[in-house]
Amino acid sequence: MRNALTRVVRGRPHERVGDNVAAAARHANERGEPSDACEDAEQMRSRRNTVIASLCGVGAALLLVGVVSGTLIRHVVQIVPVVAALAVVRLRPAWGSHAALPVFAWWLLMMVLVWLYLAGVPMFFDGDFTLAEIVLTGLTALFCVLGLLACVRTESTTSIASRLVTVAVFGAFQFAMMWVSFLRPFVNR
Repeated sequence: MRNALTRVVRGRPHERVGDNVAAAARHANERGEPSDACEDAEQMRSRRNTVIASLCGVGAALLLVGVVSGTLIRHVVQIVPVVAALAVVRLRPAWGSHAALPVFAWWLLMMVLVWLYLAGVPMFFDGDFTLAEIVLTGLTALFCVLGLLACVRTESTTSIASRLVTVAVFGAFQFAMMWVSFLRPFVNR
C-alpha cells in the first residue's frame, strides 16, 4: 500500500498528500493491498489540520490581545509570520510544518516570558496585564504546544537542508516582525 500511496502522491507533486487519501485507497483496493498507507495519509492530514487550527488559534488569540490591550495594529504586524506559515501549510504542505515550527516556538517562548514576568522574575519588558490578557497567554501557549507536537510528528519529504532553511527563514521572519512591531509607527497602536 505504501507503494500505491507513493505513486499517487508522486504522480502529482503539486497536490497535497492528505488530498490523495481516497485515490490511494481506491488504488490499494484494486490491487487487494492492505490500507496502512491510507491510515498514514489520514494521520498526515490530521496533523496538517492540527497545525492549521493551531496557527489560526495563535493568530486569533494574539489579535484578541491586541483588541483588549488597545494595540491591535502592533499585533497585526506580529502575526504576519503566522499568516505566512498558514499559507505555506496550505500551499506547500511538505514545508508547512517546518515553517510553522519556529512560529509556534517563538510564541510559546513569549508566553513563558510573560508568565515569568507575572511571577516576579525581572524581564526586559514591563507593564500590567489584565485577566483577559493572562487567559489569552494561556490559550496561545496551548495552541503553540499542540502545533509544536503536530509539527514534530509530521513526516516530511523535503531534504534536511530545505527543512533547516525553512525553519531559519521563518524564525528570522518572526523575530523581525516582532522587532518591527515595536518601532515608532506601531508601538502604541
